[in-house]
Amino acid sequence: DWTDAFRHEREKTGTSDEAIGKLVEELFTKILERAPTSQERAEYVALTQLQADALITLDRKFARSIKGIVPVAPIEVLTS
Repeated sequence: DWTDAFRHEREKTGTSDEAIGKLVEELFTKILERAPTSQERAEYVALTQLQADALITLDRKFARSIKGIVPVAPIEVLTS
């Protein structure tokens, strides 16, 4: 089952609350031009952990930039 493989990969890379929190802060700063509140940060970290089994992207540069934060999967997993 591919979801088990992604979960295992995420656990192996050690995706931490701290790493996800940094990503949340960066996105807030770039999109909303402000830092998240403590509550927003906690909510978005929790949401990301729930949804972050894997990210599928064709953008290799973006995939490299998030390496170690969120597992990246090839598009072929959608058809297997």
